[in-house]
Amino acid sequence: MKTIAAILFLAILALAGHRKSFVKVLPFRAGRVFFLTGTEFLLVGYLLGDSFLGILDATTLEQVRPFLIVGLGWIGLLAGIQLEWKALGMFGRTSYLWILLYGAAVLVLVSAGLYGLFQIWFPDDPRLGLAVAVLAVTALCTAQASIALWMQNVSKEKRSLGLILQFVSSVNDVVAIVLFGLLVGFFQPGEGGIGVPLLPLQKFLVSLLLGALMGLMLLMLFRTRLGEVDKILIVIGLVLFGGGMAYLLGISPLLLHLVAGMILANFSLKSEDAFQLLMRIERPLYLIFLMIAGAYLRIGSPVVVLLALAYALLRALSQGLAGGVFLRRAFPEAESRPHPGLGWGLTSQAGLGVALAVHFHLWMAAPSSLPILNVTFSVLLLAILINELISPIGLSYVTKET
Repeated sequence: MKTIAAILFLAILALAGHRKSFVKVLPFRAGRVFFLTGTEFLLVGYLLGDSFLGILDATTLEQVRPFLIVGLGWIGLLAGIQLEWKALGMFGRTSYLWILLYGAAVLVLVSAGLYGLFQIWFPDDPRLGLAVAVLAVTALCTAQASIALWMQNVSKEKRSLGLILQFVSSVNDVVAIVLFGLLVGFFQPGEGGIGVPLLPLQKFLVSLLLGALMGLMLLMLFRTRLGEVDKILIVIGLVLFGGGMAYLLGISPLLLHLVAGMILANFSLKSEDAFQLLMRIERPLYLIFLMIAGAYLRIGSPVVVLLALAYALLRALSQGLAGGVFLRRAFPEAESRPHPGLGWGLTSQAGLGVALAVHFHLWMAAPSSLPILNVTFSVLLLAILINELISPIGLSYVTKET
């Protein structure tokens, strides 16, 4: 009964917050603007968890785990359906090379800094490499909601920068999902998984094959003459099935659904209709996903806060430095000459960043009693909130508009 009441309560909060999110409040000079992009619902979930109200206690969280699995699949599907070949061809092939070099530089800089920091509190920990790798890969993620919201209020000649930032974000998101899919293959799935004895590369290939199969099923679905509600229910069922299979096989649901979304986007004659259909339910589902994720957050020590601040700062500096070296060369033919500090505009980390954090918690951290893994999850969520706060400053610096 408590689980049902908790689900209804989350649904009411999500529907209420659906219209109030994605707005701008508290405008300041010098471009300091706080965005309500929905990420604040992580704090709502934290308040609902064991740390405060106890509505989402450990037993309830175990019962609502399917919502997290559906949320992971849904985010992966939306990421994939935006990867249409025609849209990705708007920039030259050399742009991809410079963006990949930018991402590699961010990975190296963040990994080096984090390894030194974590060695202070977790010297010679057997999972130190895993913690650093997860945080470094997640550093590549950028939330496009903040970029889109900011670009609505800049002058027309600067709006091409928004397309560039979103393009870089899309490429980096794909790289992050693929790297995380490879990373998951080296570790056993979360509690409840059957741990199929497959090699890491085999698990990666299984993810691709199951993703292709789901993509074909989605193609068949959107060719039928079903009503919108029926299609939504079937898609939810398919995503839950795909997420469950991924959980049992110890593979990445994000990678699986990314492949499915890419197939739907590039081989369906109604890909735009499919995208709009998915977006209609995306925000309420995303807010519920955030609240459940926030309930897992534990801040038991000032070390967590210090590491989150250090991670956010290290990530921002790495993006700024790498962007100045590589991204300024990636778009020589852009209408608006990219700012040399373009990387500062990619600070926001919500969306896929939260998904990777939850993915890590369910698949790797939750079954383990190692403190470093639980600290890593909490550091990720806190850093995402910090990055959401400071992202407008970076966007203001890049666009030179307040």
